[in-house]
Amino acid sequence: VVKVNIPKPKVKIQIKEKIIEKIRQVKKEKVFQTDEVFKDKFLLADDKSFTINISSFTTLKDLEVLVKKYKLEENSFFFNYGDNTKLIKLVYGVFDTYEKANNKLKELSELKGTYFPIIERIASVKNLYNENIEINTKVEKKLEYEYIDLSSLENKEEIKINTSERLNKLDESEYKALEVNVESIVENKVNNQISSSFKERFLATPRNHYTINLASFENISIANEFIEKHNLFDEVFYVYTSKGKVKLMYKIFSTFKDISLAVQNLPDSLRRNNPFIQKIHRSQDLYVKNNVKWE
Repeated sequence: VVKVNIPKPKVKIQIKEKIIEKIRQVKKEKVFQTDEVFKDKFLLADDKSFTINISSFTTLKDLEVLVKKYKLEENSFFFNYGDNTKLIKLVYGVFDTYEKANNKLKELSELKGTYFPIIERIASVKNLYNENIEINTKVEKKLEYEYIDLSSLENKEEIKINTSERLNKLDESEYKALEVNVESIVENKVNNQISSSFKERFLATPRNHYTINLASFENISIANEFIEKHNLFDEVFYVYTSKGKVKLMYKIFSTFKDISLAVQNLPDSLRRNNPFIQKIHRSQDLYVKNNVKWE
């Protein structure tokens, strides 16, 4: 018997690249908005100042048409009010004197006839906004998805998946980009859970009220970790210092007696950072000065 050695066939490994023809993405819902910076400016304005009440509308589309037609986007603010949020109030500008508001009203003479704009104290508009604040805060909607056919896109490039080969070729800058992206996802997760209604109340609160300066952090990532760890999403608001540090403000109080008692009753986990009482206007002023710069 002759023993014959038969060599084992070599297994050829092939990595198949999958061409993605469609991608799944969140549907983009376009909702008309005016300048968010002006909104904050309005809510922080002196109650004795004046604004122009342009009109009230029954549909957002009608309001949008007017705002765009007369180019009012940068200095206007609107909100829902009334039973079942059937009305939308549009105001324009912040003026420290009645005379300045009246001069601007004369410039808007084209509106008269169809609309009847009037001058109002900002305090009365703020009061109406605060009475309806719950219906004017963002409510998280269930995400809707759609599939985009890549073959229909102009100048498309084939998107190839070859995970092991792709990761091996990542250079240092690409790895850093991935790390930044992950940090952004974590930060957005926390920001989306922080109550937007509390922010609105905080900015619209009278300047002689109080808040608890709960803690200070070197950056927003550390602040977000603290918020998540202690489950403080409902009644916190942070402001930036001029150097980019983050101050975490906690709750709103109308009297010194109430806030003093609240500080005494804070759990040990929140007292470790030496929280202290602060007039709310200090944080409001910091927000106007620094948050747009650092956010």
